[in-house]
Amino acid sequence: MQAVSGPPKMTPLHGLFRSMGARLIDFAGWEMPVQFGSLLEEHRAVRTAAGLFDVSHMGEIEIRGPAALDLLQSVTCNDAARLGQGQVQYSALTTERGTLVDDILVYRRAADRFLLVVNAGNTGKDLAWIAGRAAGEVEVEDLSARFALLALQGPRAEAILQPLVPVPLGPLARYHFLDTRAGGVPCLLSRTGYTGEDGFEIYIEPEAAEELFRALLDAGRPAGLQPCGLGARDTLRLEARLLLYGNDIDETTTVVEAGLQAFLRLDKGPFLGREALRREIEAGPSRRLVGLELLDAGVARHGYTVRQDGRESGRVTSGGFAPSLKKSIALAYVPAPRSSVGTECAVVIRGRDAAARIVATPFYRRAR
Repeated sequence: MQAVSGPPKMTPLHGLFRSMGARLIDFAGWEMPVQFGSLLEEHRAVRTAAGLFDVSHMGEIEIRGPAALDLLQSVTCNDAARLGQGQVQYSALTTERGTLVDDILVYRRAADRFLLVVNAGNTGKDLAWIAGRAAGEVEVEDLSARFALLALQGPRAEAILQPLVPVPLGPLARYHFLDTRAGGVPCLLSRTGYTGEDGFEIYIEPEAAEELFRALLDAGRPAGLQPCGLGARDTLRLEARLLLYGNDIDETTTVVEAGLQAFLRLDKGPFLGREALRREIEAGPSRRLVGLELLDAGVARHGYTVRQDGRESGRVTSGGFAPSLKKSIALAYVPAPRSSVGTECAVVIRGRDAAARIVATPFYRRAR
């Protein structure tokens, strides 16, 4: 995660979280709750019932105007032209080398209006990157201050949210959104998330955040809903192999190396990095991001050395204990010829080699 200078920013829920006794940390320049109680219980709640997260630190950038689609197509690797109004797409802002400026969500609000959701520490960088390449009739605007963002995640999320929303949620498909009301508050409601579970993300005015957060907690407590912090968010996303910018991907890693080829559309027309990525696919990447399962005791952490055949071959990008699997897991870049599932390796933990092996990812898949 990129370091951000200056005093930490605060979301509209900061005061509420202090009154709830949450443990707060500095994350990407924001003071955010890492946990409210037991991290394991928060993780378990999301997997078995539901969890409620404040992710208001995320950035929102709008691109609008007759040339909005052309601009978006030129700076991202996925094909935004495939989006219908009300659909969401995972994509990435790419450099000329095919590396990642940021990974983003793209919401198509109209034919010539798109909302991009970007990582908190990258908002200013992403805005400059996009605006600096704008041409023709298009506007690029940072709307982050207009939104608070709540994430309700877990198998009971729909049942908890439904009484607070005037439209049926069952027909809302994954990676789709609509404009509605939640708890009487106008919102943009999407069926998206960062946990590997079903769930919703709710974009509202900052002034309404605390009222809605409380209403959701009250509605969900009988069903097992818990407020959750960044600690559980990290263990959940790691199990689901959802990548964290600044750890698993950045401007030194390519879309192909990171295993994000499913979100790469070389045939859509020119975009930054297209030719570099085409060449990389044809030649094969020199390294790949793989999943590791530790066979010995210990926990692999970001930056730990990975060894293969007695030599250093890579570094852990994300790692930790996976509560759903009851084992230690990690992500790491290793040489492509040594990246096959089943390949044995070791992670250096406190000076010793802990046996590990490469496994298929995602580590966890929810029952459907």
